[in-house]
Order: sequence, then C-alpha cells, then structure tokens
Amino acid sequence: MNWEATTALASISSAIVIAVSAFAAIRQMRNAQRGQTFEGTETLLERWESPEMRTARRYVLDELSLRLQTESYRKELLDIGARGELSEYPELTVLRFLERVGIYIYYGVLPGEAIYEQLFIYVARAWPSPFAVAKLMREAENNPYAFDKAEMFYGCMMQLAQRQLGKLNRELPKEKRRATVKDITGHYSD
Repeated sequence: MNWEATTALASISSAIVIAVSAFAAIRQMRNAQRGQTFEGTETLLERWESPEMRTARRYVLDELSLRLQTESYRKELLDIGARGELSEYPELTVLRFLERVGIYIYYGVLPGEAIYEQLFIYVARAWPSPFAVAKLMREAENNPYAFDKAEMFYGCMMQLAQRQLGKLNRELPKEKRRATVKDITGHYSD
C-alpha cells in the first residue's frame, strides 16, 4: 500500500469520525433542549395547579362575569389599571399568567400545542370575562397591547381545538352528532 492511499484513508476516516461526533453532539443538544422544554412546561403547569391559581381560576369562572356587569367594579378596574394587587384582583392573576404563557409560546421558549391541550377547557370557558378585563386594562393604561399575548394564546388555542376536532371527528355520546368547540366549552367566541 502506498502512502498516498494510506493518507487518503486516514483523511476519510477522520472525516467520518468528525461527522459522527457532530451528529452525536447535535442529537445530545436536541435531547437537552427537549428536557429543558419539558421541565419548563411542567413548572408552568405546577404553577397553574397551585392553590393560589386554583382560587383565582374559580373566582374567574364563578364570580367575575357578574362583577363585570356592575359599573362600580368596572370603574374600579379602570382606576387601578394593571397595577392592581394580585391578592385583591384574582382576575389579574389569571390574566398575567396567560400573558406570561403567551409570551413564552410567542418566543418559542415553550411548545404551544402541549400547553394548549392542558389548559384548553378552562381557558375556553373562562375567556370572555378575562378578555373583558383585558380590554378595561387597555383602556386604563391607554395601551392597545396590554395582555395581547394572552389574547394571542387564546386565539391560537382555539384554532388548534378546531383542527383537533376536525381530525378526531368524534360524536357527542348522547346526541350522535359531531362535537363542536361550542359543545365542549359551552360557548364559542372568535
């Protein structure tokens, strides 16, 4: 065997080792990223299930729509704006949480689909009231972008729900017709 052939084989072998090492490093980085994404999603969902958030979520579902009908409460929200204390305004706790989630999804820090699936029923049912509060906060702060990522989160989640229902095409057990988002959430708003 001549030296040129040996050198060529050594170069090819080195190139293969480098390529395999690069592939392994990329794969390891992707696995690490998936692990971090999983941990971030789990942390977020733990926060969602915390006692403080459960109390705020119950308030939003059970009481907020009635309070929003009173002029004094709406004026109070306009006066305090987004600066309201979370302990006094649980609706802001929920809105700030949804805004944070929306930001994480918007910038690709967390996977939207996994979070949409987890929070869908609650957010879809509750959304009209927190959105009314978000609009009041926009007016109070004179900022059309206040809570815009929470609104984006809701819109993307509803689009995913429509796609999922279309794919699954399941019937309502009692009515024998295809389920809609309205059937599942009790309402539908764009």
